[in-house]
Amino acid sequence: MRRPTLRGAKCVLTDGPAVLLVRHTYGRRHWDLPGGKVERGEEPIVAGRREMLEELGLEIDYWQPLGEIEVVADHRNDTLFAFHAEVSAPELTVQLAEIQEVRWFDRSDLPAPIAKHARRIIARLPQFAGAPLGGPPPPGAPPPKPPPP
Repeated sequence: MRRPTLRGAKCVLTDGPAVLLVRHTYGRRHWDLPGGKVERGEEPIVAGRREMLEELGLEIDYWQPLGEIEVVADHRNDTLFAFHAEVSAPELTVQLAEIQEVRWFDRSDLPAPIAKHARRIIARLPQFAGAPLGGPPPPGAPPPKPPPP
């Protein structure tokens, strides 16, 4: 059986060690990276820019591509295109119809519940590569290994 597919753009906004996460007014309401659907015929980077303007009132010209990831969500095979921008104390204009809450989190103290793909995408940031991402493990994850003696 072939599953429906969706293409989305997820944007990682950082301000030093802090990562911006949002909780949408719809769906599971887990903490997530801002972003949304890539419309038919739209380039993923254009979708990311559009979503940042719509959701957060931010116009950001320079985005670093972080690649794409495949996820299964709500019985769909989704492709998420990830982008990163470093910002400095941005002034946000939050779209309250879509965004319930916006918060900056230190990457070593990510909240729960958080969307499964968010940690995978954040881990792709060059400044975070190989560094542990904090917060509780996702449900069903094996217990952490003890440090070597």
